[in-house]
Amino acid sequence: MKARLATVLAVAAPLIFLGCGKDDGPIKPPTPQPIVYPDQSTPKNTVLRMSMAVANRDSVVTASVYADDYEGSSNDLDGPIPEAFTFTKADEIRVIGAMALSNSIVSVDMDLGHPATWFQHHFVSDPPDWVTIEVPGYRIYVNDVDLGEFGMQSPSAGETRIFEFRLRPTTPDSTSPTDTTWTIVRWTEIRNLN
Repeated sequence: MKARLATVLAVAAPLIFLGCGKDDGPIKPPTPQPIVYPDQSTPKNTVLRMSMAVANRDSVVTASVYADDYEGSSNDLDGPIPEAFTFTKADEIRVIGAMALSNSIVSVDMDLGHPATWFQHHFVSDPPDWVTIEVPGYRIYVNDVDLGEFGMQSPSAGETRIFEFRLRPTTPDSTSPTDTTWTIVRWTEIRNLN
């Protein structure tokens, strides 16, 4: 028995003291990598930047993507009385800031799909320099341990959704690699059951 214990200690001793030199410190967690947001040099970059800011609960970057005169609208056409909500730039910033300060929100995901799947066009009724980005497929999910889970996605069986952003350029802008910065002026969401 003593021989067996001596053998175990002889094998284990180097493992026990391995890494205990005077230069070794406690194991430190890895340093988180900074989030690299796309610039606002194109309309699609700006929409992607906005979605990343929502997912990261970054109210500062959220403020950068919306024009001061931004108007958002969400319309649910289902039901006996259609519901419509409107939002300002301050509302969008406040929502993201509240999510960032919340201790109960575990995760936020705003997946708008790859920008290559988005449609970019111009509505004749808009000013000539405005561009519309229509997102045909998306998934938005918030997990809050106190309030529960919230999710929506499109496409979804039995309903039609329109999810689009209208953007306007600011030119010249020396901070942009293209001399133009795009900001979101309008956001429209419309939901209707088929």
